[in-house]
Order: sequence, then C-alpha cells, then structure tokens
Amino acid sequence: MQIKDIILYGKNNKKRVLSFELGKVNIITGESKTGKSSLIDIVDYCLGSEDCKIAFGKIRDNVLWFGLRLQFPSEQIFIARQNPDVLGQKTTSNLHFEVGDQIDIPDVISLTPASTLHALKSFLSNKLQIAPNIFEPPSGQTRPPLETTFRHALFFCFQEQNVIASKKVLFHQQDEKFIPQTIKDILPYILGAVREDQLKLEQELQRKQRELRKAERELAEALKIKEDGISKAYALVEEAKEFHLLPAACSPQDVPQAIQYLHSITQWESTLEEVTPDDEQLRELQEKRKVFELQLQEKKAEIRATEAFAKEAEGYTTESHQQELRLESLNLFFQDQHAAEMCPVCMQRMEYTTSTAQHIQKSLQKLRDHLETTTREKPKLRTYINQLKDEATIATREVERLNNAIQAIYQEREAAKNLKELNIRKGRVIGRVSLFLESVVIVDDFSGLNQRLNRLRQEVRELEELAEQGRGDEKLHSILNMLNVQMSKWSERLNLEYKDSAIRFDIKELTILVDSEQGEPIPLQKLGSGENWVSYHLLIHFALHKHFINANRPVPRFLFLDQPSQVYYPPEKDAEYQGDISKSSDEQAVHNMYRLIFDTVKYLSPNLQVIITDHANLKIEDFQESIVEEWRRGKKLVPGDWYE
Repeated sequence: MQIKDIILYGKNNKKRVLSFELGKVNIITGESKTGKSSLIDIVDYCLGSEDCKIAFGKIRDNVLWFGLRLQFPSEQIFIARQNPDVLGQKTTSNLHFEVGDQIDIPDVISLTPASTLHALKSFLSNKLQIAPNIFEPPSGQTRPPLETTFRHALFFCFQEQNVIASKKVLFHQQDEKFIPQTIKDILPYILGAVREDQLKLEQELQRKQRELRKAERELAEALKIKEDGISKAYALVEEAKEFHLLPAACSPQDVPQAIQYLHSITQWESTLEEVTPDDEQLRELQEKRKVFELQLQEKKAEIRATEAFAKEAEGYTTESHQQELRLESLNLFFQDQHAAEMCPVCMQRMEYTTSTAQHIQKSLQKLRDHLETTTREKPKLRTYINQLKDEATIATREVERLNNAIQAIYQEREAAKNLKELNIRKGRVIGRVSLFLESVVIVDDFSGLNQRLNRLRQEVRELEELAEQGRGDEKLHSILNMLNVQMSKWSERLNLEYKDSAIRFDIKELTILVDSEQGEPIPLQKLGSGENWVSYHLLIHFALHKHFINANRPVPRFLFLDQPSQVYYPPEKDAEYQGDISKSSDEQAVHNMYRLIFDTVKYLSPNLQVIITDHANLKIEDFQESIVEEWRRGKKLVPGDWYE
C-alpha cells in the first residue's frame, strides 16, 4: 500500500490535489508555516485515527473534506473523511471510501458519509492480509489480550518533526499513554517472529488442554472410587441396616455381595407405607366441640344469673322475716275476726273504723302474704339451679370426650409425621446407595482411560512445542540480529559519533543501543547530538522496512519523514528562503543522509515509497528530481485564493 494522492476539498468547492510517485522518493520542500508538517496528520486522519490532530488555522478553516487515494498492487482505494470543525465536533467517524481498479478522484458533491471507522479499519487490515492474531500477556499481568490491526502497522510509517530528532522515542505515537507497551506487544507479529496461524494453534492447544484436564479428573475419580469402594460399600450396608432397609443379620462377606445387598434395596420406594389421618373426621369433632362449648358457656351463664336472683330473694325473705318479728313483738300480727275493729297501734277496740286504720291493716296483710309466697318459692329456685348444674356437667363431660378424641387424632398425625420423616431419611440413604452403584467400578481395568490420557498428553506436548516455536523467541532474536547488522553496515555511510561501533535495537526499551569500546552499551538519549538522533531514527526505520518487504510483512509500503534535515539546517538561518546550507560540514552530513535514503529506496524499488517534507533544498540531482512541489514565494498546501 502506497500513497498516490492527498486531496483537500475546499469550502469554495475547489480541489487541491497533491500527487506522489509510487516506489520512489517524493520531496516537498518549502518555507516554514506552509503546511508541510500537517501532511502526516492529514494522512493519519484519513487512515482512521480516532483524533483529528490536524493543526488549527488556514487548513481547518478552509477545508470541508480530507481525501487520500491509495495504490495497492492490483487496485486503488479512495478515502475521504469530513473535517470535524464543519460539524462543530472534535472528531468524526463520517467517511467515504471507494474501491476499484482505477478510481478517478471524485468531486466534493459526490462525497457521502456512508461508512464508519470500524469498517475502514477492518477493510484495510484484510487488504494488508493481517491474519487473525492474539497477543496473550504473560501470566500475572492484568492488561487484556491484544490483536494486531492495520492501525498498529502505522507506528512504523510516520516520523513527525518532533519524533525524527527525538532522543527518547523512535516510533510514531510512542510518547502517548499505553502505546509503548502496545508496540512491544505487536512487534513480534509485525516482524514475522510469530506464526501466521498462531491464534488457531493457541486455541487448539487450549482445547486439548481442557480435554486433558477432564480425562485426568475422570481417571482420578475412577481410582478414588475404586480405592474407597470397599469401605463405602460396607458403610452403606450398615446405614441401610440402621433404617431397617436390610435385615439386622445381614453381613456381606465381600464387596460383590455388599453391592448385591445394596441393589436389593433400590426398589424400596415401591413398598412405601404412608399414614394419612382423616381430616373430615377431625373437622366434625371440632365442630361438635364448638357446639358443646357454647352450650356449656350458656348453662354457666344461666347458673350465675339464677344464683344471683336466689341470693337477692334470700335477702328479701330474711329482711321481711326480721320485720315480721319486730311487728310481732308489738303484737301487730294477730289473727282475729274482729281485727278490723282493733286499733293496729294500741290494740284497743274502736267504736268506729277509720281509713288510716284500714290502710295499716291492709299493708300488714300484704306483708304477711309476701312472706308466705317467698317461703313457698325458695325450694323451686334451688331445684332449677341444680338442674342447670346437671346440664353443665353433661356439657363439660362431652367437651372432655371430644378433646380426647381430637388429641388422639393429633397423636395419630404426629406418628404419621415421624413415619414420613423416617421415610425421607430412608429415601436419602437409598439415594446415596443409587449414586454409589452408578459410579462404582468393580473391575480393575482402566486401560481405556489410560490410553486416552496418554494420547491427549502426547497431543498437548506436540502443540506446546509448535506454539512455543510459533511464539518466536528464537526467530525474533534472529530477526533482531539481522536488523542490527544492517544498521551497523549503513552507519558507516553516515557521519556518526560511533559509526565504527555495533548498533542494537532494544525491543524491550524501544531504543537504540551502541556498544562502545569500553564494553558499556550507550542508549540513544546519551549519544549526544541531534545529528546522531536523526541518523539512528533513519537507520532503524529503513532496516525495518527492508525486513518488512523481504519477509512480506503486512505493513504499508511507505515511510513519511518530516524535516529530517532540521538539526543541520534551522530554517530561521535561511535569509533567502531558498533552503541552502551554508556550512560545508553540515552540507556533507545532509548529503550523506539523503544519499542513504535514495540508495535504499532504489535498492528496494518499487516496494518502498518515501515521502519527505523538508525545509532544505539540496542542489544534488537525485534531490531535485524527487521534488514533487516546492512551497516558496507564496505557494502553500492551502492555495492563497481559498482564504484571501
């Protein structure tokens, strides 16, 4: 995959097309602040970056869409992504892409946001033939497994201005959170140190390991059952005897006989006895008891009322009798036919009767009659009370009888409950017996399990060896050695401080090490000048891309370099804005650097495209022939008539 065109679609409906040669060095030279450094951000944005890192200013103020036309061996892909500022957003997933043998760059009116970032990334990963892969972190580490995608391959395709001259980072986005670890994790796959079918191999290994663990458990369980079989069989026989499932005299002589006894009780449930008390009878007895309890309450109430009445009558009789005795002491009570002529007070005969005397006589006679009535009624009350007490006694006895009958039913139910609990306990015993009989191994032949176990162990060993080889520690070490040899060889062409020393790429720290004569490895950040830092960045990236091409690895075949000559040629010293280098030593160093770039690209042609944006404008033939555009004297990425 190489870049054929970068396209800007302006708000004025104009197109700005920046075209490149495939398989060659392409140089854009120009003044500062002309948009050179934004090209990497535009390409990265079109290739699915989550963030829009294109600088604010003339570009984002005047562009509607950013476009990219890519060239694959047999087809082209056009990608356009909308400027998020147009939508008032920080970023957007709105994009348009087309695939075809030959694609004409469409007009802005044809662009429709008909696809997503996820679809684009999946499509480009498939186009680059990135095989399904999973990096599993070492045991004990908490980060999730990682699958290498197209976006990861871009770590090795961009060298921004602040990266190419850095002493701390080598790769695109390496200074961002979590990215260094991601680069370390995906490098073995990107380099080809991991088998393409490693994921399938790892999954097959995990499946076989699960089968092996299952077979080991089955054999262990079978051996345990056999080991415990004798004691377990005898224990179950004794338990069955305790619950009368087997006769007390039952005494097996060996395990087969014990198992035979246990088989004999597994049908016990068919003879299960149940006691079910009659609920209807209980309800009838309870209803009758309620009737007699009500009668008893009524009789007791009548007895209390009658006795209270009798007590009141007794009091009246006693008081009346006392009054009678007092009157008799006065000789007021007398029986005489001439009583009406006698004075009731002085007991003297009256010449004529008075009304007062008559009234007194009538009252005395009425009192005498009441006393006689009360005396006659007392025996009747006592008889009635005794009758009520007899009826209450009968009701009490009936309630007691019914209570006894109800209690008997409850006792019967308790017996049923106990029997049910006993049956449940018997059922539990039989359940344990059934489980034992289903799992017991009488014979000693475990050959089938052992054969299966041995076969699985052999398969797991073979898969582990393949997986270990596929993980590529030895192969990775070999690839790194080749990279180191290539970098050391190329370093002789550059004016490096340690050009005669061995150079090594440290994959664990993602840096360059130089083996000094003192035997102490010197890391990149301690190598000194910016010239060294730029040169080592170029060495590792060209060495990597040479390996990617030779090993047919799924990495885009372009390398984008921004301002590689900046450490030799500060733009502020260019008074004429022509990109000339005044010091001869710096000029020679820049020439050596560019000569390495040109020679390497020619050697790898047509498989590597290098795009360079630089302030320098070297007066050498290859450099001049490689210039695709020069942005000086008012010419810029965004044409002036778009915003003037």
